[in-house]
Amino acid sequence: MQATISAFDEPSRSGRVLLDDGQELSFSADAWATSRMLTARLGQRVELTVTAAGERPQVTALRLITFR
Repeated sequence: MQATISAFDEPSRSGRVLLDDGQELSFSADAWATSRMLTARLGQRVELTVTAAGERPQVTALRLITFR
């Protein structure tokens, strides 16, 4: 699944992503730690690993999308 970074709080290493269908999901510092990225910029494309936890999906991992 792909998304766009819509918010990133550098001190807490958490933020939000906007899915291509318009749904917004939050990600935690734990999910951010899997990305190996130092920082994020708004509008940056990422690939997500999401698990269904109750009614709301949870972002468990992020990876930077690079175009080759």
